[in-house]
Amino acid sequence: SEDSSCIFSIRPKSNVMDYSRLPDALKIALVIGGGSYDMGNLRKVGITGDASLDGLRKGVGQEIGVILGFVIKLKGGCDPLSLREGLLDLDSRTNVSLLDRLSLASDVNQLVTRGLGFEQVMPKNVFDKSTEPDGKVFLIVNQAMQYWNKNHFVSDEVLSEAAEIAVVNGSGKEGLGREVAKQVETTGIRVVEIDKIDKTSGRCKMRGEIKKYPL
Repeated sequence: SEDSSCIFSIRPKSNVMDYSRLPDALKIALVIGGGSYDMGNLRKVGITGDASLDGLRKGVGQEIGVILGFVIKLKGGCDPLSLREGLLDLDSRTNVSLLDRLSLASDVNQLVTRGLGFEQVMPKNVFDKSTEPDGKVFLIVNQAMQYWNKNHFVSDEVLSEAAEIAVVNGSGKEGLGREVAKQVETTGIRVVEIDKIDKTSGRCKMRGEIKKYPL
């Protein structure tokens, strides 16, 4: 939004809508387009193109350790009412389809009408400070984040399926399989195996419905 960045968890079946603000100093590595930036500059300067929006979605998701469905630029503040208005505003920059926008707007409206939509403040101990050579201080996520976000971003659909998957790291990047496993487990999926293959495919893969649960 214009004054801050946040992530929403929207679960209409459970009557839950939570949101958490991301610190401006949080350092994010863009998956598509490359480069690392702090959230404050990303919000103020902005990014262009659907590919960059998807890169931001993946970059924030990997940094926080959750799977994010979409990115939207809100004209107002970072709150449920602004999210509802942003979803209905066809001029809002986003990488979510029009049909999904209308569906999400309906869900958010119902939750707002019921007086739901609470801010969950991220504790300070989930971040460490990192000082760049030029003296600029960034925040980076530490291991405590995975314990804090474990129950904040579950998916009702995933929980009802009792899904189990295996994560196969074919990216050539050591440890990426574990990172992806932590991400998908926050949705309620149970990771039963983490493996890697010698032949590099450039990606870390899992079997599932990619359109329903994008990664």
